[in-house]
Amino acid sequence: MVPAHAHILVVGWLTLFAYGIFYYVFKEIQMIRTAKLHAWTSLIGGGLMPMGMLVYYQSENTATLLSFIIPAVILLIAIILFIIILFFDKKLFARK
Repeated sequence: MVPAHAHILVVGWLTLFAYGIFYYVFKEIQMIRTAKLHAWTSLIGGGLMPMGMLVYYQSENTATLLSFIIPAVILLIAIILFIIILFFDKKLFARK
């Protein structure tokens, strides 16, 4: 249960907290389609991956393995979207 607990803490709380602070500071970026897609993918991946890990540790088979691999891939897509927003949005750090 220790790996599932660690992932609940890191994925479910710390990353979503960091994303929330980012979107709170940069309010104008919330309206971009990429930001909306990032928010949904991180919520889905961050919410389902720890639960899938808990299910997998109860009974190890292929279906339960996929129950946390698929949300992990969704979470990886969310991280890639966040990197795209952070480093490739020219309006984000433009001087006003």
